[in-house]
Amino acid sequence: MDETVKALYTSDSQSRALPPLEKIAANIPGIIFQFLQQQDGSQRVVYVSSGCRELYEIEPELVQKDFQVLYKLLHPEDVKAFAESVNSSYLTGEPWRWEGRIVTLSGKLKWIQGASRPERQPNGDTIWDGLLMDITDRKLTEEKLRESEARYKAILDAIPDLMFRISRNGEYLDCKDEGANVTIPKAEVLGKRVQDLLPPHVALICQEAIAKTLDTESLQTCEYQLPTPLGMRDYEARLVKSGKDEVLAIVRDITERKQAELAQQSLAQKFAKAFRCSPNPITISTLQEGRYIEVNDSFVQLSGYERSEAIGRTAFELNIWVNESDRTKLLQELQLKGVIRNQEFTFRKKSGELILVQVSAEIIDLDGTPCILAISQDITERKQAELALRESEEKFSKAFRSSPIPITILKLKDGRYVDVNDAFLQITGFRREEVISRTPGELNIYKNPDDGDRIQSLLQQQGFIRNLETEFYTKSGESRVVLFSADIITLGGEACMLCVTNDITERKHAEELLRLSSQRDRLLAQTLVQIRKSLNLDQILQTTVNEVRQFLQTDRVFIAVNDSHVKSRILAESVNPKYPSVLGWETDEAILQELKTLLMNDKVRVVEDITQMVVSPKLAALYQKFQTRATLAVPIMLGKEFFGALIANSCGKPRHWQPMEIDLLQQMSEQLSIAIQQAQLYQKLEQLNTNLEHQVEERTAQLRQKMQELQEIHRVKDVVLHTVSHDLRTSVMGNLMVLQNLLNQGLGTRDWGLGARKRTRGRGDAGNEEDAGTWRHPDKGNVNENFSPTPPLSPRQVLQRREPRSRLRRETLPQRCSQRTGSSPNPPLSSIPVPSSIIERMIEGNDRQLRMIDSLLEIHSSESQGIILHREPVKFNKLTEVILKDVEPMLKQNQASCHKLLPQDLPLVFADPLQLQKVFVNLFTHSLQKNPPGVKLKLSAKVEAEMIRCTIQDNGTPLNKLECDRLFDLYVREPQACCSTEIGLRMYLCKQIIKAHGGEIGVNSNRKQGVTFWFTLPLAIPSKVMSDE
Repeated sequence: MDETVKALYTSDSQSRALPPLEKIAANIPGIIFQFLQQQDGSQRVVYVSSGCRELYEIEPELVQKDFQVLYKLLHPEDVKAFAESVNSSYLTGEPWRWEGRIVTLSGKLKWIQGASRPERQPNGDTIWDGLLMDITDRKLTEEKLRESEARYKAILDAIPDLMFRISRNGEYLDCKDEGANVTIPKAEVLGKRVQDLLPPHVALICQEAIAKTLDTESLQTCEYQLPTPLGMRDYEARLVKSGKDEVLAIVRDITERKQAELAQQSLAQKFAKAFRCSPNPITISTLQEGRYIEVNDSFVQLSGYERSEAIGRTAFELNIWVNESDRTKLLQELQLKGVIRNQEFTFRKKSGELILVQVSAEIIDLDGTPCILAISQDITERKQAELALRESEEKFSKAFRSSPIPITILKLKDGRYVDVNDAFLQITGFRREEVISRTPGELNIYKNPDDGDRIQSLLQQQGFIRNLETEFYTKSGESRVVLFSADIITLGGEACMLCVTNDITERKHAEELLRLSSQRDRLLAQTLVQIRKSLNLDQILQTTVNEVRQFLQTDRVFIAVNDSHVKSRILAESVNPKYPSVLGWETDEAILQELKTLLMNDKVRVVEDITQMVVSPKLAALYQKFQTRATLAVPIMLGKEFFGALIANSCGKPRHWQPMEIDLLQQMSEQLSIAIQQAQLYQKLEQLNTNLEHQVEERTAQLRQKMQELQEIHRVKDVVLHTVSHDLRTSVMGNLMVLQNLLNQGLGTRDWGLGARKRTRGRGDAGNEEDAGTWRHPDKGNVNENFSPTPPLSPRQVLQRREPRSRLRRETLPQRCSQRTGSSPNPPLSSIPVPSSIIERMIEGNDRQLRMIDSLLEIHSSESQGIILHREPVKFNKLTEVILKDVEPMLKQNQASCHKLLPQDLPLVFADPLQLQKVFVNLFTHSLQKNPPGVKLKLSAKVEAEMIRCTIQDNGTPLNKLECDRLFDLYVREPQACCSTEIGLRMYLCKQIIKAHGGEIGVNSNRKQGVTFWFTLPLAIPSKVMSDE
């Protein structure tokens, strides 16, 4: 047959060979084919037998004409394997073998087996002669066999029991080694006897069962217990005869069943207990009549009927059912389903009160009688709560809809909108159907895409969000600033976010305008300060353009000058590095004249888009050269003369110039005019100085000589200062002595008007009253002021330094006169009526002069020699206790109090205690002098940055900023100032003392909290060293 098929390839033998081949092929199941692949790659079917009609349902001629029809019948999952097998056979010359599926034109699925051997022809062509056969039946049989084997194996594996084949004498012949919760290796079982593996009593039971099974040829069962790794287990063995003198034993673990039987017995007891103790009413009634067989105590408590009243009677007889049709409905559903769950009925209690009850019931068999087991639950209160909840939800819905603030509800899980109110739609511009079931991310609402995740994270961590500032876009793309608040709520059993969005865009715009206004004022103030402090015009101009560009956030700011004598018309520039600089720019007069005309006509030139303006070609070319898109320019005028212009450019894009920005440039232009005029004056001054230089040189020698004379003058000044101060002190003390004697002798008339007070001094209170006085504030009337003495050499004598002067005051004028003249102590004096208040004021004035002289001398000493410190380690707590005790009379005199808030563990400070005492007393004096009686002081201290920071705070009248800035400076106070020059000198001394210690001192003032003095002192031992020790 092969020779016959091969002969088909030659054209001269095809006609002769086909009839015999057809006869052969007709008797062969399947298809005989010859396939040719020529050297040029073309392919065709040379021959295909008539079996093609039965196998493929295609005529052979159609296949010979176009063999691709066979490819179309291949199953899609087998096309790739078929092509790979053909290609492999062609490349390797190996026989072709393939099994696969086809789908015939009628839709039948068939399995095909193909076999062929390729043969290379002398001309390079390749011929496959082969056979295709239908193996569908074989494949189906194999599949069914595999399914049957798998099914039986699954059944065997699914049986949770052990299986054994055992001979009559108890020998194990075969076994299934897994089941009954144990695994037994076959090697340990086969060939052994039950007596070898089982306990003796169990082996005896099994042996008797085997014999009885074989003898009676009937099923036998036996139960026994065996110890296992899981504990003692119960087993049941079922034995049937499986052959001559052998049985099949199926062993099952019945431990759970045994336990269930015990549990069932226990369950009955538990049911009885649960029935009696249940908080829900439980009843058992007959299905047919509804007569109560049993009721529990909860039923008695709920219904009001005693157990004896209910047993044997129906619910109708007890008038429990409000609607008789409810029981009929309950019975119908029970008979249909056998159970009802959570159905609601209205019952009537014995008292006649109606209650709403939720009933669940099942049909049970009780001693052969169908009964109803019913469990009831009183839901009257719950229903009332649900009604209240519905009313609350209705209120919430109305508030949600009518709120003017945007409110939204989103799912917590995926952030999709569940509902939004009208305010949200109005602000965002979306329609409701565009929002619901979509997320903010899909709507592109969040300006920052990460805000959604941040909100989810905060909600999961805290459970709520309050006033989180964020930004979102409306539908039109407009950015809005909002305060976002959210809470987690449950809606329909699902966690949701209730979000409230408060639009603060307008407020933020107002705040931004306020910030820009403040920044503008700061910039103007800084420029003004620089103009006043500096005469360097270049520095002023450069600083101005830098600050203006930073404020405007623009690309270029420069100052151009109207001066034809200079090569470059640009004095200063600040520019973004991305754009060209105008420094060194030279142009013709025509452009300058055009720009000057525009500025002089408009005063302010505002161009938001250069492309929309009509200008000359030269000016347009200039704008293009420097990439200018928008410009803002203001003239700089020196009187009526046009000096130049301050110009701001936007290079990247057109820009809308804000009125505040225009106002800034106008004000900066005015400040620059002042600076330029000042610089011009300075240039003139420099020219005058140049003319005077030669005179300076001539007099240099004279100045050296004068300096020597000046040094001598300073020495003389020191002598004069001490001499004059001594004489002044002597004169003032004499005045004090005379006035004090006048007051003591009663020469002054009594004045009970405003400002008068009675001064009584004794020898024991001189230290207390010497520093007390009264002065009149121009706005506040009489205010007590405490003048602390110059601090003494010991803390305990802080108020007694002027004791000698006090003794002088206590001496009478006649005694002093008698000492000088030698006459009698009481010469006749003419009486001059003087009010006592005037004498007191004169005494206080002289006292202040003495303290001022002391302060001047001390300041002079500190400036010439420096503050002399005698440092030692000091306990800060102890020092403050001594000082507060010393100033206590002064505080009482002014009805003031001081609250000390000092930690007990403050470290040591390395300081001069006497000098520190001066600081404390002077600061206390300032607070008492500046405020009315009754001021409250608070003293506190803490350690920070290797220093002790001490603060003294009062609740009195605050200081303005200028007073705070100048408080510790050396200057003469104005006559109207609330604090005298003498206390100002003491404040200056405080600063010098603290600076000598290596610390700092300052003052803060707050309208609500009063004035707070603070100063710092270095630690005696650094904190790092203390921690190491």
